Amino acid sequence: MRGLASRLGFGLLVLAVHTGMAAELPVTEQNASVERLKTLGREYQRAGEPLMAAAAYERLVEKDPTTRMVVCPLLVQIYAKAGQRADALKWAKDVIQRNPDPQAYLAGVHAMLGEYDEAKSILKKEIAAEKHARRNLTLYWQLADVHEDAAEFQMAEQALRNAMRFAENDHERKATERRIESVRRKRAEHDAKPAAPEAEAVQDSGVPGVSVTPLPASRPPAGAE
Repeated sequence: MRGLASRLGFGLLVLAVHTGMAAELPVTEQNASVERLKTLGREYQRAGEPLMAAAAYERLVEKDPTTRMVVCPLLVQIYAKAGQRADALKWAKDVIQRNPDPQAYLAGVHAMLGEYDEAKSILKKEIAAEKHARRNLTLYWQLADVHEDAAEFQMAEQALRNAMRFAENDHERKATERRIESVRRKRAEHDAKPAAPEAEAVQDSGVPGVSVTPLPASRPPAGAE
């Protein structure tokens, strides 16, 4: 794998990262076969070059549309983890067309992007409109996951308690109980972490390029002691 970046267009990847544009495959790989594109995608992923992997997978979908069912969800994950919101949502629209629970999937994509409020909004609307216990159970589980990712542990536990109302058997109840215990442990670990030190406030001195740190309010002015 050594030297892969330079051989397969690392410069294009750097440009894509710094400008926000989509990565492009090297000219020598533009007409690669379907099997070659699959290999390129895997190699770029192993080499830690997700945007180049995505470029290979996008080209793969163009050449072989039968790969969409497997490749499109992978593209969503790659772009979401890379913070490429527009590309992640573009491919999510493709996935939603074949997903049995499109709104829950879309909420998951927003959560991957760190857009927790949007994810929670979608899930709460689905819960409010849902009449089937089984789906309400899974929606509340997913809502708890979003709250947990956002470090909202109390809300996560509440979502799981709501899920418990829709558990139809011992297996589902025990699974929910285990998740509640897990959330409590994570909350305890989170609360036990020392708080980050507060940065000192900085004021403009009025002199270009010079800033000053104000004295604590309780400290008397010079000469007043």
